Amino acid sequence: MVMTLHQFSQIGWREACKKVKKAIVYIDNEGAECLHWNGGLTQMIAAGAVTVKEFSAFEVWHTFKFYLVLFVFEALLM
Repeated sequence: MVMTLHQFSQIGWREACKKVKKAIVYIDNEGAECLHWNGGLTQMIAAGAVTVKEFSAFEVWHTFKFYLVLFVFEALLM
């Protein structure tokens, strides 16, 4: 079976969306771009994400009410 890049990406995002129910999602710029071209933010929100925020070292993390935080990184962290 041959898959296009778009189909392959869709499989990955569907799996990620299974994990976002009642979660705050932090995503890097590369991940946000990939999400944009593969279903968009509405796909994450429809899957139950509380909010989707840009990941930043300067982010004030007020996640006291939430037990689940999901980090999505497409770039290498160094």
